[in-house]
Amino acid sequence: GDNFFKSVNYTIEVMCAEQFSAEKEKLRDVEAKILTKRAELSKFETEYREVLARFTEMTNKYAQEMQAIDELLKERNTIHASYTISPLKRNSSSSKISSPFNGSKSDEECPTIEKKPKDEKKSRDRTRRKKWFKIHLKVDKRKAC
Repeated sequence: GDNFFKSVNYTIEVMCAEQFSAEKEKLRDVEAKILTKRAELSKFETEYREVLARFTEMTNKYAQEMQAIDELLKERNTIHASYTISPLKRNSSSSKISSPFNGSKSDEECPTIEKKPKDEKKSRDRTRRKKWFKIHLKVDKRKAC
């Protein structure tokens, strides 16, 4: 652990002489201060250990919260990525473009592309640009869902 005062045995030799009375008083004062500091450090050690345990607990909680936030951010990014990938589904019964964002259509329908006359050979090679939140996406007309 940390360095706190530990129990120590010591021997003090004091020579009683009238000429050392001032030093004797200083020594008693210093000894009293040392005992006071030792008691304060004992109380501080207990408080320190409680605070250290609380700090460790809070550090662990912070790490768990950050991990949860990272997982939520990854989940959000995958959901955002799913918006940029729009699969096309050809529907032979309808020649309109249907959008999954229309309220009247079901969520399962994919947008279909208008069919051009067969004599236009270049129309098959072109790609159609589609906007989603000002993001230009190239959609190949030949790809099916």
